[in-house]
Amino acid sequence: MPRPRTRPRTRPGVRPGARSVLLPLVCGAAALAAVAAAAPPPPMSIAVTDGVDAVRWGSRLTYHVTLKNQDSAPLHGVRVEQRLPDGAREVRGGGGGRVHHGTVVWRTDLAGRATAAFTASAVLGRPDGGADGGRRRTAGTVCAYVGAAAAPAVCAADTDELPAVPGLSEDAARTAGPAGGGALAVGAAGAGAAALAGVGFVVWRRRAGRRAEQASDGS
Repeated sequence: MPRPRTRPRTRPGVRPGARSVLLPLVCGAAALAAVAAAAPPPPMSIAVTDGVDAVRWGSRLTYHVTLKNQDSAPLHGVRVEQRLPDGAREVRGGGGGRVHHGTVVWRTDLAGRATAAFTASAVLGRPDGGADGGRRRTAGTVCAYVGAAAAPAVCAADTDELPAVPGLSEDAARTAGPAGGGALAVGAAGAGAAALAGVGFVVWRRRAGRRAEQASDGS
């Protein structure tokens, strides 16, 4: 007498064989996510400068941004975002840049080894139209993104000193010397955080070191 067939035990709502199909899918998705997270950013460099080291309230600053593709492969869908200093007004973006809440945005493609240049300008105004809050430095930052990435591939910043004495003439501000400010490029690792938070501290440390050296030479 033949033995009756027994149906395989399954969990409620799970069809036989579903686990063997779902498990590879889940593992494959996790592997793809890990590969994407570990993928290095595109080899790009970016720089920004406004050509001065010290500024005064009410002066117009013009930032020059240079973006370079350091690889032979082309880059598509590159987004460049230039954030002007807090309180900036009359913001303008050259080369088709779109202005949105104090930020100028460009979109471009870069051929292999190609370089792209952008310009943005603004009048430096006190934040919220009021006092400077004791600030003695101001900064403009720029970052480049590829595709729909939320994290920047590379960032840079340019900082300037504000006058310690109200009414400093524009000529005096422009000839204040290299100790007043400078540009700083930041790699992809921590690019966003450095551009928005740490740049001022790093440049301040650099200025402080230069001033200490000058004081030592003069004594």
